Amino acid sequence: SLVFVSEPLSQSLEILGAPIVELTLSSDRPTAFVAVRLNDVAADGASTRVHHGILNLTRPTDCSTTTPLMPGEPLTVRVEIDDIGHAFAAGHRIAVSVSSTYWPLVWPSPEPVTLTLVAGQCHLELPVRPTNPTDAALRPFQEAVNGPGEETTAINEAAVTRTITRNMLDGTVTEHTIFDDGLTFHNELALTDGAHGQSWHSVREGDPLSAESRTERVDHWKKNGLEIELHTRQHLTADGTDFHFTAKMEAFENGQKVFSRTWEEAIPRDGN
Repeated sequence: SLVFVSEPLSQSLEILGAPIVELTLSSDRPTAFVAVRLNDVAADGASTRVHHGILNLTRPTDCSTTTPLMPGEPLTVRVEIDDIGHAFAAGHRIAVSVSSTYWPLVWPSPEPVTLTLVAGQCHLELPVRPTNPTDAALRPFQEAVNGPGEETTAINEAAVTRTITRNMLDGTVTEHTIFDDGLTFHNELALTDGAHGQSWHSVREGDPLSAESRTERVDHWKKNGLEIELHTRQHLTADGTDFHFTAKMEAFENGQKVFSRTWEEAIPRDGN
């Protein structure tokens, strides 16, 4: 990422709304996107992401029309970051990070992309919330009023583990998440339910067409001697022109398979 960092703030700064980053840039490939992150950098260097914005450069103003980029030709785009409320403390710095990849949040472009920013023609617009002397008199939020909740009993607690590994031979980086939503008994319904599964997102350095995403999930319900399980699997890859998606769903009743279906789809990338 290319990172722009402000000087330390002399006083706190509050924002409320949608920050906008305007960039004048060029791409060396006809298909590219830009990812922008707004960060809060503390005095000790710790960086906290405030929010982010993604823009497909082949669709800078209209998502329904794809226009391939002219390599090397500058264009000016406005990347709108989702609305956010945040207070930057005095002594902190405001940072903007710009990159041409954001895996696995965004599927990589079909070719490695280099974006060139035009110095002096890029800026950040912040929706500054002016200081209001009446803020100190505002009442704190009261405790929310809710109706009585459902009575449940936790049989197994939820848990999540996430690891990132790098294959030192071929440069493949894999993010692996294992989750378990636990088992919950719903007292009034006499129903036990839960879910568990895992996902893998991998890509080989310098080879965006190696990107691969897989997920597996099992949902299960149990009541009065009836046990239902739903098994789902998804797999996504891409070549230069299409995404390739496969999926499988299987349903089991008391251990016996009662339903099975598979899907295979090729989806045009269309500028993605």
